[in-house]
Amino acid sequence: MGTQIATPGRGVRPCDAEARAGPPRRHISAGRTPTRLRCSAASRCDRRFSHLASSHRGALQEGGCQHAKRRLSQFGATGASPALGRSECLPETSRSGRRDARCHHSRKADKACSALADEVLEEVGELRAAAAREKGGEHVRYILAIAGCPGSGKSTLAKRLCSKINTKSQGASTQEDGIATVVPMDGFHYTRAELDQMLNPSLAHKRRGSHWTFDSELFVKSIKSITAPGSEGAFPSFDHGIGDPVPGAVLVAPHHEIVIVEGLYLFLDAPPWNELLPHYDKRVFIKCPIGLALHRVMHRKVKTLGQNPMQAKHQVDFNDKKNAITVWKTRKRADVLLPT
Repeated sequence: MGTQIATPGRGVRPCDAEARAGPPRRHISAGRTPTRLRCSAASRCDRRFSHLASSHRGALQEGGCQHAKRRLSQFGATGASPALGRSECLPETSRSGRRDARCHHSRKADKACSALADEVLEEVGELRAAAAREKGGEHVRYILAIAGCPGSGKSTLAKRLCSKINTKSQGASTQEDGIATVVPMDGFHYTRAELDQMLNPSLAHKRRGSHWTFDSELFVKSIKSITAPGSEGAFPSFDHGIGDPVPGAVLVAPHHEIVIVEGLYLFLDAPPWNELLPHYDKRVFIKCPIGLALHRVMHRKVKTLGQNPMQAKHQVDFNDKKNAITVWKTRKRADVLLPT
């Protein structure tokens, strides 16, 4: 057996005459790696080296790529992978080698979120100037919609974007003091008592989270009521502890110029959901792979809600996967696609 080398994302492979006779493999040479590939190359090395056998360490040191050598030097004698922070390329890696399902924002997603905040503030500034010229006032109302599959990180992105906008605009640290606030669509779930009154209560509970298990009429009416500058309103939130909405938990005040609406079916082309499409000033879709999103949903059901793993998997396959496919098809109506 010939000398072995490491290729990013492909692990250890033989480098003898027989291997060279096979199909060519793509290499990332040092000093010429495109910026968009450096992060992914290092990430693949992280995943691969966390569980490599110690017998290959000598070959890796001889022929490894620049990312492989750098990570290998950090592992030390034990071969254990260093802890990855929130700003690293990947979510944290468990001892078994599997990626953690928790929703950690990548460095790329954080930069995209900051850029989106700057873009929104610039557009709001233009609206203020136009309002001052035409109407003699500076009050505006900007509706930003964030949609994505279950587990894609809509709530996390909405809160982070709201915080960035408030900080960049006037240094405010809370939604009450800032110009931006978040309205979640989850608060418009039908209550469990209302699901019991449907024609098929058993199916309604199992398919909770589908578009027909939301009070879409009330949601559309409520969002339309706050599109005018200076308008205000109270919106429900969803308490996962009790499994039902909490009325009046979210307040939109007259000084909130930017309202971030986040939910699953904001871009659904079906009545009455599609009535809101013209009212959104910007439409953002989180481009998260369905498999990763469902993995996060499974993690949330088991670790946070305490469900049985087999029961949680059955619920994800029976309900959440169907909902994710429905939502994924609505991404073409978005203005911006953001990474998760």
